[in-house]
Amino acid sequence: MDISEYLDVCSDLRHQIADYDNKILELLETRIDLSKDLIKIKLSQNQNTYDPIVEDKKLETLCAQTAYPDLVKIIWPLIMLYCRASEGLNEN
Repeated sequence: MDISEYLDVCSDLRHQIADYDNKILELLETRIDLSKDLIKIKLSQNQNTYDPIVEDKKLETLCAQTAYPDLVKIIWPLIMLYCRASEGLNEN
């Protein structure tokens, strides 16, 4: 592979990565919005908004579905915490 081909391949891969970064952000925003809706429904029914057992099961399920469980173990607890905190809610 000459330098021109190398640069083209790198550029193409960077564009693909950027596209996926944008998709990830869009999906993350949708997930946060859905979580906010769930929290509102739970609150309207006087239910706890936080269930560590549910979150642990979610994490376990996601880890089993990926080749990168260590990454999921880092990212998902933060996502779930952010979703709870974004509504100004503490763990019940």
